Amino acid sequence: MDTDNENLDEIIIKKLWKSRKTILEILESRGYIIPPNDNLSYEEFLDWVGVDGEKIIRNAMKLTYQKKDEKIMVYWPIETNLGTNVKIIYNEMVETNTKKVIIIINTKVTPQSNKFIRDIAKIGYVIDIYTLTETQFNITKHRLVPEHTVCSVSEKKKLLADYSIVSGQLPQIRSHDPMVRHLGAKKGQVLKIIRDSDTQPGFKTISYRIVV
Repeated sequence: MDTDNENLDEIIIKKLWKSRKTILEILESRGYIIPPNDNLSYEEFLDWVGVDGEKIIRNAMKLTYQKKDEKIMVYWPIETNLGTNVKIIYNEMVETNTKKVIIIINTKVTPQSNKFIRDIAKIGYVIDIYTLTETQFNITKHRLVPEHTVCSVSEKKKLLADYSIVSGQLPQIRSHDPMVRHLGAKKGQVLKIIRDSDTQPGFKTISYRIVV
């Protein structure tokens, strides 16, 4: 292997490691239990992937985690775009009774696959798409991003009762907002946002947004 290819391989492997690390953090923020041994340092990741080709590495990176009765799988397909391969992933979802999947792609989703993803969402199969670039960092670690949490059903009910309002009167946040995607929040759920006060140092302000 020449030097250029070696450097390219190192770049790809480091991107895959960063992507895996970010995805584990996303899953943990969604309440999935991540065994400590799954959080690999870059050196541990290198030892794990060895000298196998990129396709083999990506296949080996597939993750499966559970919380209560909910299971999620994560894929890093070798294909540049998400096209007909999404149907292969969907078939595995059906076979393993997995209703949620995250797919990390290199570039884009074809229009046909986008339609397919929307169609299967209607019957309860949810596929979240991230690009490899998007998963190179955890947005919650940026100093300007305040703390976000998803309110439980009971918390939402209490919030509405306390303010004598209905859901439609809450300020809105779009479903494609990066923090909504990070937390896996769905339409109708409410996010609690905690910020440092601009006027009272040392104090916090709390606001709520409903996902639309």
